Amino acid sequence: SARGPNPITPEILKPDFIAPGTNILAAFTKYAGPTNLDQDDRRVDFNIITGTSMSCPHASGIAALIKSVYPNWSPAAIRSALITTAYASYNNGEKLLDSATNAPSTPFAVGAGHVNPILALNPGLVYDLTADDYLNFLCALNYTPDRIEAVARRKFSCDAQKHNSVTSLNYPSFGVVFKPVAGSSIATIIHERTLTNV
Repeated sequence: SARGPNPITPEILKPDFIAPGTNILAAFTKYAGPTNLDQDDRRVDFNIITGTSMSCPHASGIAALIKSVYPNWSPAAIRSALITTAYASYNNGEKLLDSATNAPSTPFAVGAGHVNPILALNPGLVYDLTADDYLNFLCALNYTPDRIEAVARRKFSCDAQKHNSVTSLNYPSFGVVFKPVAGSSIATIIHERTLTNV
């Protein structure tokens, strides 16, 4: 995903994590030359490519590996395993470098860090979610029933008796947003999470 912070819901830190996506040898289309320039009439089977389109298949492959070992895990549990086991420093202790700036990375560039497929197979604890958890999250964002139906492709009514909060989505990351309170310099922000031992 794009770099953070998350402009729509800053309470959920984005991106989640990073995966290999720089200078990847990948299959390449015959409909364009390797430079993607109109005058380039060469055609190749493979090209060196960089970007989200390269890291996505790596992350998807790791997710498929986890699903093959734990077929009953939900997509949320798999994502949680990927996030909570990612690393943000090299073996020498130095922070991962941001490839755009060559400076130490921040969570807004790498999220929790770089995926680690071996550790992701045994995360110990996961943050799990159901589809209804996401729908309640949309309620907390004040989505109308019509908009929720457009996303969910089914009817879902927000429970007026329930206090839905964007800080209660059982997501493995969060951002704390302090909003000014008149006459006070102290604020308390509570994020609720539930962990499942796997």
